[in-house]
Amino acid sequence: MGATLVQQEESSLIDVPTPLGNLKLTKKTVSLTVALVVFVALLMMDVVAGEEANKCFAVLVFSTILWATEAIPLFVTSICVPLLLVCLRIIRDDNDTALSTPDATKYIFSVMFSPTIMLLIGGFTISSALSKTNIDRILITRVLSFAGTKPSSVLLAFMAVSCFASVWISNVAAPTLCFTLIPPILRTLPPRSAFAPALILAIALAANIGGQSSPISSPQNLIALAAMDPKLDWASWFAVALPVSIISIVLIWLLLLVTYRPARSPDGEGEIEIRPIRPTRESFTLTQYWVAFVCLFTIALWCFEHEIEGFVGDMGIIAIVPIVAFFATGVLKKDDFEQFAWTIVFLAMGGIALGKGVTSSGLMVTMDGAIHPLLECLSLYTVVLVLSPVVLSAQTRSRSYRHL
Repeated sequence: MGATLVQQEESSLIDVPTPLGNLKLTKKTVSLTVALVVFVALLMMDVVAGEEANKCFAVLVFSTILWATEAIPLFVTSICVPLLLVCLRIIRDDNDTALSTPDATKYIFSVMFSPTIMLLIGGFTISSALSKTNIDRILITRVLSFAGTKPSSVLLAFMAVSCFASVWISNVAAPTLCFTLIPPILRTLPPRSAFAPALILAIALAANIGGQSSPISSPQNLIALAAMDPKLDWASWFAVALPVSIISIVLIWLLLLVTYRPARSPDGEGEIEIRPIRPTRESFTLTQYWVAFVCLFTIALWCFEHEIEGFVGDMGIIAIVPIVAFFATGVLKKDDFEQFAWTIVFLAMGGIALGKGVTSSGLMVTMDGAIHPLLECLSLYTVVLVLSPVVLSAQTRSRSYRHL
């Protein structure tokens, strides 16, 4: 029997009677109206020096409001970005002259489909292949079978596999996979055991940590990687991200042990034992060996991209390898390609277009001139502390979008 998810209609704040019926004002309607009013007002005012920079500032604020409030779908806002950049003639050439709309169109579309986008699609391909061939489930159950029956060990084992899975199959699919493995454990726990909430929270937090561990585990990692100058290869990313992730996992694990005391029995007498997880006895098939080989080969090329740059050009070209290898051999089908998270791809493309607009219009130079005097007397660590809340706030908004 199937199930249908029914989304509740958004409640209205005010019902305005009109000759054509009641006009419902919802939060999204109000947010969209505010965004449009602010956008028009900024276009009519000289907030930033330079005509193109001022227009780009209006587009930046307009997009930020829509992304923050989700008044319209996030990927729709991203699609609006190139439309506004071209129609308002925000893009400039090297001589600081506004490009004509045909030239601006060619430029924007050329930068939107960048190597970063190809890398993102390559990551989706690897994730889909690992999930479809059940390689992820086989490896996870085999690792968890060594965890034993001690609650603290089981908790740490689940965190480790959730984090590791998030590195390759996204930090949305990884906890979902882990959650399918815990019902047998939860059914054997005594009532009101603290181990259940600790385990669920541990899996979710570990998946978030895994989302920072590799360039393809989260789209924002790819955006950051593309913005770095000089370019960073995967090996350099892992050299920083993996130690941070390991330390974070251990600290979260210790915090959960202190906070929940998951080993303690609900009645306070003795400790509970966890039902061991049995590994799957399936042997690897030829298809699974092929998928594992292509994934490891692709990751190795990404790690040593700097050494072979003269041959491959960019990591985006390497991302074509798993796409061709899996779709040409029938591991993945057309339906799998259609199920990729294309909304995230368009969201990233809109962000890239907006970033190019900020740079080309001169807004970046203007903002840098305003911000630099405020930060030049601060140390690097102080700057990180100042900017971290801003990034954290933006990331909190984006988390809800990952489930679309």
